[in-house]
Amino acid sequence: MLDQVIALLNALLAQAGMAQFSFGNLVMIAAGAGMIALAAIRRYEPLLLVGVGFACIVANVPAAGESSLFHYAYLGMDKLILPSLLALGVGAMTDFGPVIGNPRLLILGAGAQFGIAAALVLAKAFGFSLKEAGAIGIIGGADGPLAIFVSAQLAPHLLGAVSVTAFSFLALMSTMQQRMMRTLTGEERRAAGMATLRQATKLEKIAFPIFMAIAFNLFFPPIAPLITMLMLGNLLREVESAGRLAKTAAGSITNAVIIVLTVAIGSAMAADKFLTVQTVEIVLLGLAGFVCCAASTMGMAKLMNLLFGMPADPLTPIATRAYQLAAEEEHPETAPIHSILGPDLSGVFGAAILGGIMLVAFSAQCADCSAMGLNVPDTLSGALVFGISAFALAFASAALIGLVLAAFPLLNRIGSAPAAKTLHRQAAAPAQEQGEIAEDYHVAAISAAVAAMIGPHRIVHIEPLHHGLGWQAEGRSRHHGSHAAAHHGSHAVSHPGAHNHTGNNHGTEVQNYGRRPTV
Repeated sequence: MLDQVIALLNALLAQAGMAQFSFGNLVMIAAGAGMIALAAIRRYEPLLLVGVGFACIVANVPAAGESSLFHYAYLGMDKLILPSLLALGVGAMTDFGPVIGNPRLLILGAGAQFGIAAALVLAKAFGFSLKEAGAIGIIGGADGPLAIFVSAQLAPHLLGAVSVTAFSFLALMSTMQQRMMRTLTGEERRAAGMATLRQATKLEKIAFPIFMAIAFNLFFPPIAPLITMLMLGNLLREVESAGRLAKTAAGSITNAVIIVLTVAIGSAMAADKFLTVQTVEIVLLGLAGFVCCAASTMGMAKLMNLLFGMPADPLTPIATRAYQLAAEEEHPETAPIHSILGPDLSGVFGAAILGGIMLVAFSAQCADCSAMGLNVPDTLSGALVFGISAFALAFASAALIGLVLAAFPLLNRIGSAPAAKTLHRQAAAPAQEQGEIAEDYHVAAISAAVAAMIGPHRIVHIEPLHHGLGWQAEGRSRHHGSHAAAHHGSHAVSHPGAHNHTGNNHGTEVQNYGRRPTV
């Protein structure tokens, strides 16, 4: 009997996972608790750290296996559902006006992606394969959804480490890059501010997501699903009649996706998979990509200063918050948040273009790559040649998109043509002796005033006819049994588009039809 009880206890302990608990699990549980403490006490990136920290703790309890709910959250990331939905919400929250207003910044964003190419070559030097190097290199773009999207297709076995590294850098970006910015830029340069941008019109903002979605689907199909969802969210934002959908995408959908995504990222931080030398190498290579990105952008910005006379050096397209915080601290009067958004958003497209090129070159789905001679040797020299070529191609692609955006102001001439014809017809219409034809609201005001003079308790309804320039006035006289004209005086109410009924007694109704009067 005692033997059976002991055997039952041993079975329970084995099922509970106590026997598999290791020191590494304890370290990662402490790390998860630290993330939650940063979010709760220091209010540091709570949207990211709370979910990641909690999932990290649960993932390091040995009993949590594939039956855990977190496993299915990870599948959403692995199947590329969560990155696309997050891109939808980001697009609904983003104003791409700074990019449309200054298309030259796309060149700056493409120049920043030299960090991705550099990280790819360094990863190959560390012994990773070309596909693994591409998945690691994309971390330098500092775009979490993009890093997940690319790494899930190139190196799924590195998805956990890459996603954790990418989003960890996003959470630490404002602190890391403020220090980098102060090192790479002088106080005089940070105080210079940014040039005033041309304000993009509503027509341009509506045309922009349509054009970008077509361009990426035509030339970079592997990365198109992510950019298409980003552009769909932005289109919902710019079409005012779809504001409810944009609010849903930017609000409830994005919040739900963030919860599931952070849980998925934290679930990949199990000690046996995360506490490895390979993870340390990925973190260091991602950091190198960040540094190279900042350095290449500084060089590109200075070159553009010489060529185009740009008045300021934006640090890097991924440093909007860092640049803004430092500017507000040192020179609040020149805080350049709207202008610096241009380089920030251009960096998103530059990284997406380079990611699309890597997916085309490395993807197993590219069955015709060998026939086209696109056989990239899996060597360090092959990685170096590919990195330089891919960067040059991404730079040229961004410059071409910038040229198209530079022609966007022509859309305003096309869009203003119908309005100009309308104004011409109105100007050519014969004017009356005392002035121009009165508008509907003028007629309503005059009718209300006349009704007020005729007698008390009169309600006027006026509306334009469906055809022609005619107008119709409809007056109803009502006697209010509960009110006396002597006490309340005369009053008139004008209600365009709606009939009004007051009182309980029947009255008289008069309708008058004719041409619009003049004022």
